[in-house]
Amino acid sequence: MSLRHYNGVIVISKGMALMNLGMRLKLEREACSLTQSAVAAIGGIQPNAQLLYESGMRCPRADYLSRLSATAIDVLFVVTGKRTPYAVAELSADEYALIKFLRTADFSDKHAVEHIINRLAVTLRNKSHD
Repeated sequence: MSLRHYNGVIVISKGMALMNLGMRLKLEREACSLTQSAVAAIGGIQPNAQLLYESGMRCPRADYLSRLSATAIDVLFVVTGKRTPYAVAELSADEYALIKFLRTADFSDKHAVEHIINRLAVTLRNKSHD
């Protein structure tokens, strides 16, 4: 592990250097074959602001990142450095809400929902054998 500087930010590297938000934004933009001007237009900013974001001299606002989320740019990766899991990216709003409920529900509610799902699965399995 080593320390180095990038645009005034100390970066810890372990194999591949960790990237800051600006570097990840540029990487995603290039992976989507978009120009700085195109991403600036999508994000509702001026092209010079895009340059500042990518250089790490300025941090993007939430409304800009929200607009980018409508593209193929992985905004979770840009912000956190962690890729959005493919399966999660394809969840509908209802599916996401159900998963969020299950993760935050108390034991009895979670148990009740799991029981209902198991009963439905048995019913569907039995119908498919008929």
